[in-house]
Amino acid sequence: MSVLLATAAATALSGTTFQCEVDTAYFTLFAPAEEVTANHRGNILTLYKIEGDGELLPAPVRITQIFDDLPSELYVELSAGGMMFEYTISDLDNAANTASVAITGEVAPDEKVTLTGACTYTRKDTQAMEGTAQ
Repeated sequence: MSVLLATAAATALSGTTFQCEVDTAYFTLFAPAEEVTANHRGNILTLYKIEGDGELLPAPVRITQIFDDLPSELYVELSAGGMMFEYTISDLDNAANTASVAITGEVAPDEKVTLTGACTYTRKDTQAMEGTAQ
């Protein structure tokens, strides 16, 4: 792999991946590293990725707003199936790689639901990945 491709791959993969469970549902949320968003020339919402089992993420899902204050907190607003959802990841514990998640959604007119759960997370930084690229 060329050095240029290795650097591009490392930059594309750098960031934090949260794996979360709320009740019986789960989802994975990827937040790019700060240097990736700083160097991106375009809509940074496209850099964030979210996938789940369908209970909390009816398809199609569209990220409509992000407030990224990692490593303290990450707020993501989603639009899915005509409903709005707000995901807030907070209380990051770097020693245990765990965090809390709260999900608020409007499931019907004038009917909101709030769920809480837990996440584990992994971080990949550009320097660590560049050091392993061959």
